[in-house]
Amino acid sequence: AYVAILAGADADASNDNATAITAQYTAIGVTDATDRTTSLVNDRIDGLSATEVDTVAQVQALVSAAAAVISGAAAGTAPTLAQLNALGVTGVTADNLAAVQAAIAATANDGSGVDSLSELQTIASNAAAQAAAAITTISDAAQANTATATTPAATVYSAAGVTGVTDGNLAAINNALKDKGVVDSLALQGLSPLGSSPDEMAKEMRRLYEQWGPIVKRIGFTAES
Repeated sequence: AYVAILAGADADASNDNATAITAQYTAIGVTDATDRTTSLVNDRIDGLSATEVDTVAQVQALVSAAAAVISGAAAGTAPTLAQLNALGVTGVTADNLAAVQAAIAATANDGSGVDSLSELQTIASNAAAQAAAAITTISDAAQANTATATTPAATVYSAAGVTGVTDGNLAAINNALKDKGVVDSLALQGLSPLGSSPDEMAKEMRRLYEQWGPIVKRIGFTAES
């Protein structure tokens, strides 16, 4: 079984040489292997050298990463940045990870939309691009003080990877975004003013909503407050 797995690791991702089956992964002691994970792992192993998969632990790490992707598609435990990197997915960073995870969750629950490396890479690349555009929209609104009760929209925050923003708290969040007094108040609680770069903006927005969102809900703050 291991010979079949190693045979696919020829460091040439273009030749579809990795053809091991799920039973062969299971036979070497790997857990959580399914036909979905096998498809994704074979794609990855095809581009690796034999020395990168010559221990059960190395193969297990790839299968576990693939299992996390399939789980994430079914709204279960999402893949981590390290797992996506291990599978060879590029363009994913700590700042756009949440957006990529959300995009994976939006695919078919059975994992059929993410069981190949090409599918997974396309989803990740699209999500990263959308996240970057959304962050720019939020950043522009903050810097120009043009946020309103409905813009940026909750969907923009979601695309940026910012969680916890809903239609119910959007007006208050946007009001807080443009209100210097609120920003100054938050700064006293350990938050710094909004960064100028897209990456800084993304990090700061996540910190802002993690702390400000619960406050909005608790005190019933509105855009008119």
